[in-house]
Amino acid sequence: MTDAGFYDDRFLTPPAENDGVKTSTLLLVGLFHLAMAGLLLNSWSPAQQDEPKLSTIKIQMLRLSKPVPETKPVEPVPMAIPEPVQPVFEPTPVAPKKPEPKPVVENELTFKRVEEKKPTPKKEVKPKLEKPEKKVVEKVVKQLEKRVSQPAETLPKPALAQQSKPINTAAKTPVKQYDSLNDDASETFSVERYKPIEKQAPEYPRGALRKGLEGDCTVRYTVNTKGDVESPEVLANCHPLFKKPSLEAAKTFRYSPRMVNGHAVAVNNVHNTFEYRIH
Repeated sequence: MTDAGFYDDRFLTPPAENDGVKTSTLLLVGLFHLAMAGLLLNSWSPAQQDEPKLSTIKIQMLRLSKPVPETKPVEPVPMAIPEPVQPVFEPTPVAPKKPEPKPVVENELTFKRVEEKKPTPKKEVKPKLEKPEKKVVEKVVKQLEKRVSQPAETLPKPALAQQSKPINTAAKTPVKQYDSLNDDASETFSVERYKPIEKQAPEYPRGALRKGLEGDCTVRYTVNTKGDVESPEVLANCHPLFKKPSLEAAKTFRYSPRMVNGHAVAVNNVHNTFEYRIH
């Protein structure tokens, strides 16, 4: 290829002219951009942002009061109105009707019927008793005849007096007594047989019971015309613990007064012995 063909305008431009054009265009473009940037900087300013406002929150502590229980209003109790008291009328007692007596004829008929219905009693067969011997019967009969035929005068005077005198039911401790209501002869009277018709036993002393003491105590006294005991005194050989109860017991004695020629007389030197035994 020739040099002329190499530099053909259809294929290549001269290198010097192209470089100048490029630099000029670049400068123009840069200036344009700078101008636009200057305009933008002058016309545009960033918006000022408002400072954020600080919000304060106030907290207040509250105390909750306890719930007050609801008080229900008290309903008034209705007053009980007393009912009027009605008078009570007692019923008049009605006299019971007396049963009419049945005729006597019916009673007689019923009695006859009962008698007819009664069974006939059986005859009891009595056992044959053996006859006792004649000798025993004769002895008993003779003894009875002797007692019946004996006259009352043969009995002793004290026995007659005891039978004629009534028994004293008020005596606390009845004892055998010597009754001399019609004692005219003083020789037949014996002080030893003169016994009380009433008497009380003495109390056993507690001190003697604790010690286990036993013994006898004889008391001497006088029986006056009324049969009471006077001037009791303790004889010797009596334990001191037995003296007081013996004297108190002797004062309770009662005698039947001694009669001489129809007059009551006092009896002296009457003795009574109290025996103290622990059973």
